[in-house]
Amino acid sequence: MKLAKQAQTIAAGNLAKDRIKDSINTLVEMKDREISQAIQALQSVKDAYETNKAEINAKVISMPLGYNQTVNWSKVEKMIENSLNWDKVVELIQNVIPIQNIDKIKNVNNQTTLNQYKSLVVFVMSKLNYSQKNKVRYISYWEAQGSVAMPTTGDIQKYQIGLNGWRGIILFFILIKV
Repeated sequence: MKLAKQAQTIAAGNLAKDRIKDSINTLVEMKDREISQAIQALQSVKDAYETNKAEINAKVISMPLGYNQTVNWSKVEKMIENSLNWDKVVELIQNVIPIQNIDKIKNVNNQTTLNQYKSLVVFVMSKLNYSQKNKVRYISYWEAQGSVAMPTTGDIQKYQIGLNGWRGIILFFILIKV
């Protein structure tokens, strides 16, 4: 890259300057190739999940229900969660985002691209079980790494307790003491 920029300063003709400019653009694209591939793979997983979710919800909503029949929403949520083969997703991640690419991804200067990568990683990690997370934990390099699968940001978002939940917990402890 430095050599190309130095050549640009000493280039004499317009043709040479244009070729050097093209070479610099190619080098910039190659520099961010790893994160672009990672984002593309993770985005395809998210898109497939969202498509499956929309299709399942559409089928459930269009189902005719008889008198006194209700939808078992926990089963619907389970169907949505299992609509992708998450073991295959883990294999895809391991193939497209090998461990050696993480250092290159860490050093990307474009913060928007990096934030997009991180949000997609958080999404995917929130859908995996602990054994699957352990296999691809390296892609969430900004979180603490360890031998035991710690909850990820997606897990914490999934199980947040609302205000009514805390009221219920407090009421439970008050009733126990009485």
